Amino acid sequence: MEVLKQKLKTISGGRILDVGTGTGKFIPIITEGFKDYTQIIGIDNDERALQTAQEQYGQENIQFIKMDAENITFPNESFDTVCISNTLHHLGNVNRTLQETKRVMKSHGYFLLNEIICDTHKQAQLTHIFYHHLVSDIDTLIGIRHNKTFKRQEIINSVRNTGIEITDMIEYVENKDTVKNMDELDTVALALDNQIEKLKGLPEYETFKQRGEHFKRRLYDTGILRATQLIIMGRK
Repeated sequence: MEVLKQKLKTISGGRILDVGTGTGKFIPIITEGFKDYTQIIGIDNDERALQTAQEQYGQENIQFIKMDAENITFPNESFDTVCISNTLHHLGNVNRTLQETKRVMKSHGYFLLNEIICDTHKQAQLTHIFYHHLVSDIDTLIGIRHNKTFKRQEIINSVRNTGIEITDMIEYVENKDTVKNMDELDTVALALDNQIEKLKGLPEYETFKQRGEHFKRRLYDTGILRATQLIIMGRK
C-alpha cells in the first residue's frame, strides 16, 4: 500500500484508534505510514484475534482491547485519528459504527477507511469476490456477522452520511500478477472446503458443496486476485 503510505507520511497520527483491528493486519500500515504517532489502540470483539494481535504487535504504546465497534466506550473526542480497515463487512450496523468513529474523533481529527469493493472488471478479482460472498453466506448460516462485499458508492454514501468530510479517495489494486500457481490455487480451494465443512449436518450442506465445486472450476480456469480496495481519507 505504498500509495497510502505516501499520503500519510506528512501526517502526525497522534493518538490512533484502529476499529475492528482483528489480528492487527492494519497496524503495520499505521506504524510505517504516519509521520509519527503517540499511541495506537486496536479494538475488536474477537478475543483470539486480539491475542494474536497482541503477540505480534503489542508494545508499550500499542495495545489491544476487547470492545464492540458499535458501542465504543471511549469518551467523545478521545482520538486524533480513527482507522477502520476491512471491517465494514463484519458489522451488523455500519452507520452506527461510523457515527461512533466520528464521535470519538477530535475536532479536525483524521479519518481513514480501507475496504474491499465489488466494483471491478477484472475476472480474477471477481473470483475473490465470489469467494468472499460464499464465505459470507456460510458465516451467516452459522450465526457469524459477515456481509457481502459492498459497492464503492455504498461506502462513500455511508461515510458522507456521518458528516465526515472526505478529503481524498484511492482505489488500490495489489501490484501482483493473477494467482495461477497450482499450489496457491489448491490452498484457496482447501480453505473453501474447510469453510463448507462448518455446515456439515445442516440441510444447506449439499447445496454449498455444489456451490463450492462451481467456484473451484472458476478458480482453476481464471485464477484469483485480491479485490480492489477503496481507501477514504477524511476530517471531522
